[in-house]
Amino acid sequence: MLWLQGPNWSRWAVAALLIAGSLWVELRPAAMTEHPFATVEIVPGDEIDTSNTEFRHVPVGTFRPIDGSFASRHIAAGDPILESDVDETNRSVPAGWWSVSTDVPQGARVGDPVQVLVLSSGRSVDGVVTAVEPDDPFIGETGAIAVSPQHVTEVAMAAAEGQIVVLVAAR
Repeated sequence: MLWLQGPNWSRWAVAALLIAGSLWVELRPAAMTEHPFATVEIVPGDEIDTSNTEFRHVPVGTFRPIDGSFASRHIAAGDPILESDVDETNRSVPAGWWSVSTDVPQGARVGDPVQVLVLSSGRSVDGVVTAVEPDDPFIGETGAIAVSPQHVTEVAMAAAEGQIVVLVAAR
Protein backbone atom coordinates (compact mmCIF):
# COMPACT_ATOMS: atom_id res chain seq x y z
CA MET A 1 0.00 0.00 0.00
CA LEU A 2 2.26 2.66 -1.32
CA TRP A 3 -0.31 5.43 -1.32
CA LEU A 4 -0.86 5.15 2.40
CA GLN A 5 2.76 5.95 3.25
CA GLY A 6 3.68 9.47 4.42
CA PRO A 7 6.11 11.68 2.44
CA ASN A 8 9.83 10.96 2.81
CA TRP A 9 10.94 14.15 4.58
CA SER A 10 14.63 13.30 4.35
CA ARG A 11 14.50 13.39 0.54
CA TRP A 12 12.78 16.79 0.63
CA ALA A 13 15.36 18.12 3.07
CA VAL A 14 18.29 16.89 0.92
CA ALA A 15 16.71 18.41 -2.21
CA ALA A 16 16.18 21.75 -0.43
CA LEU A 17 19.79 21.79 0.80
CA LEU A 18 21.04 20.98 -2.70
CA ILE A 19 19.01 23.81 -4.21
CA ALA A 20 20.12 26.27 -1.49
CA GLY A 21 23.76 25.30 -1.99
CA SER A 22 23.49 25.72 -5.77
CA LEU A 23 21.89 29.14 -5.39
CA TRP A 24 24.61 30.24 -2.96
CA VAL A 25 27.38 29.14 -5.38
CA GLU A 26 25.75 30.99 -8.29
CA LEU A 27 24.73 34.17 -6.48
CA ARG A 28 27.52 34.67 -3.95
CA PRO A 29 29.42 37.97 -4.23
CA ALA A 30 32.73 37.86 -6.09
CA ALA A 31 35.87 38.17 -4.02
CA MET A 32 37.07 41.77 -4.22
CA THR A 33 40.43 43.45 -3.76
CA GLU A 34 41.67 47.03 -3.97
CA HIS A 35 43.71 48.26 -6.93
CA PRO A 36 45.19 51.73 -7.60
CA PHE A 37 43.72 54.00 -10.28
CA ALA A 38 45.19 57.31 -11.40
CA THR A 39 43.31 60.37 -10.16
CA VAL A 40 45.36 62.80 -12.25
CA GLU A 41 47.53 62.49 -15.33
CA ILE A 42 50.81 60.77 -14.42
CA VAL A 43 53.88 61.32 -16.58
CA PRO A 44 56.93 59.05 -16.81
CA GLY A 45 59.23 59.45 -13.81
CA ASP A 46 56.47 60.60 -11.43
CA GLU A 47 56.27 58.79 -8.12
CA ILE A 48 53.07 56.79 -7.74
CA ASP A 49 51.60 57.45 -4.31
CA THR A 50 48.38 58.53 -2.59
CA SER A 51 48.65 62.06 -4.02
CA ASN A 52 47.94 60.87 -7.58
CA THR A 53 46.07 57.57 -7.06
CA GLU A 54 43.01 56.18 -5.36
CA PHE A 55 42.14 52.59 -4.55
CA ARG A 56 38.98 51.08 -6.04
CA HIS A 57 37.41 47.70 -5.44
CA VAL A 58 37.82 45.27 -8.35
CA PRO A 59 37.23 41.50 -8.60
CA VAL A 60 40.23 39.40 -7.59
CA GLY A 61 42.35 38.49 -10.63
CA THR A 62 41.29 41.47 -12.78
CA PHE A 63 44.71 43.13 -12.53
CA ARG A 64 48.09 41.79 -11.49
CA PRO A 65 49.60 43.39 -8.37
CA ILE A 66 52.04 46.18 -9.10
CA ASP A 67 55.66 46.26 -7.98
CA GLY A 68 57.34 49.60 -8.22
CA SER A 69 56.70 53.16 -7.30
CA PHE A 70 57.62 55.24 -10.37
CA ALA A 71 55.68 55.63 -13.62
CA SER A 72 57.49 54.18 -16.63
CA ARG A 73 54.96 55.54 -19.14
CA HIS A 74 52.12 58.03 -19.45
CA ILE A 75 49.00 57.13 -17.41
CA ALA A 76 45.77 59.04 -18.05
CA ALA A 77 43.52 60.13 -15.20
CA GLY A 78 41.00 57.40 -14.34
CA ASP A 79 43.07 54.55 -15.81
CA PRO A 80 44.10 51.59 -13.69
CA ILE A 81 47.79 51.42 -12.90
CA LEU A 82 49.08 48.27 -14.55
CA GLU A 83 52.18 46.23 -13.85
CA SER A 84 53.70 47.45 -17.13
CA ASP A 85 53.12 51.11 -16.13
CA VAL A 86 55.48 51.09 -13.15
CA ASP A 87 59.16 50.65 -12.48
CA GLU A 88 61.19 50.25 -9.31
CA THR A 89 63.59 53.06 -10.17
CA ASN A 90 63.06 56.61 -11.31
CA ARG A 91 64.43 56.80 -14.83
CA SER A 92 63.38 60.36 -15.52
CA VAL A 93 65.30 62.85 -17.61
CA PRO A 94 68.01 64.87 -15.84
CA ALA A 95 67.27 68.57 -15.40
CA GLY A 96 68.33 70.78 -18.30
CA TRP A 97 68.41 68.05 -20.95
CA TRP A 98 66.69 68.60 -24.32
CA SER A 99 64.46 66.20 -26.28
CA VAL A 100 65.07 65.48 -29.97
CA SER A 101 62.45 63.77 -32.17
CA THR A 102 63.75 60.70 -33.96
CA ASP A 103 63.09 57.04 -34.70
CA VAL A 104 63.48 54.81 -31.66
CA PRO A 105 64.23 51.09 -31.56
CA GLN A 106 61.30 48.71 -31.37
CA GLY A 107 60.50 47.82 -27.77
CA ALA A 108 62.05 50.97 -26.29
CA ARG A 109 60.15 52.34 -23.31
CA VAL A 110 60.03 55.80 -21.84
CA GLY A 111 62.85 56.17 -19.36
CA ASP A 112 65.17 53.63 -21.03
CA PRO A 113 68.79 54.79 -21.15
CA VAL A 114 70.15 54.87 -24.71
CA GLN A 115 73.33 55.54 -26.65
CA VAL A 116 72.88 57.94 -29.58
CA LEU A 117 75.50 57.29 -32.27
CA VAL A 118 76.11 60.35 -34.48
CA LEU A 119 77.20 58.85 -37.81
CA SER A 120 78.91 61.96 -39.19
CA SER A 121 81.33 62.28 -36.27
CA GLY A 122 81.28 58.75 -34.86
CA ARG A 123 80.53 60.17 -31.40
CA SER A 124 78.38 58.24 -28.92
CA VAL A 125 76.16 60.37 -26.67
CA ASP A 126 74.19 59.24 -23.60
CA GLY A 127 70.45 59.81 -23.76
CA VAL A 128 67.10 58.84 -22.29
CA VAL A 129 63.89 57.90 -24.16
CA THR A 130 61.28 60.56 -23.36
CA ALA A 131 58.46 59.55 -25.72
CA VAL A 132 57.47 56.57 -27.85
CA GLU A 133 54.65 56.73 -30.36
CA PRO A 134 52.56 53.59 -30.98
CA ASP A 135 54.07 51.05 -33.34
CA ASP A 136 53.07 51.72 -36.96
CA PRO A 137 54.02 48.93 -39.39
CA PHE A 138 54.39 51.43 -42.23
CA ILE A 139 56.73 53.94 -40.59
CA GLY A 140 58.13 52.13 -37.53
CA GLU A 141 58.32 53.60 -34.06
CA THR A 142 58.99 57.28 -33.58
CA GLY A 143 59.65 59.11 -30.38
CA ALA A 144 61.99 61.48 -28.62
CA ILE A 145 65.38 61.12 -27.00
CA ALA A 146 66.67 63.54 -24.35
CA VAL A 147 70.36 64.45 -24.54
CA SER A 148 72.60 66.75 -22.53
CA PRO A 149 72.82 70.45 -23.50
CA GLN A 150 76.44 70.17 -24.72
CA HIS A 151 75.47 67.55 -27.34
CA VAL A 152 71.93 68.65 -28.27
CA THR A 153 72.96 70.77 -31.28
CA GLU A 154 75.05 68.02 -32.86
CA VAL A 155 72.40 65.35 -32.21
CA ALA A 156 69.53 67.53 -33.47
CA MET A 157 71.34 68.40 -36.71
CA ALA A 158 72.26 64.76 -37.30
CA ALA A 159 68.68 63.65 -36.54
CA ALA A 160 67.32 66.14 -39.08
CA GLU A 161 69.59 64.59 -41.70
CA GLY A 162 68.80 61.01 -40.61
CA GLN A 163 72.39 60.51 -39.49
CA ILE A 164 71.88 59.05 -36.00
CA VAL A 165 71.36 55.54 -34.67
CA VAL A 166 69.69 55.00 -31.31
CA LEU A 167 70.92 51.99 -29.32
CA VAL A 168 68.97 50.53 -26.40
CA ALA A 169 70.52 48.04 -23.98
CA ALA A 170 69.02 44.54 -24.14
CA ARG A 171 66.82 43.56 -21.21
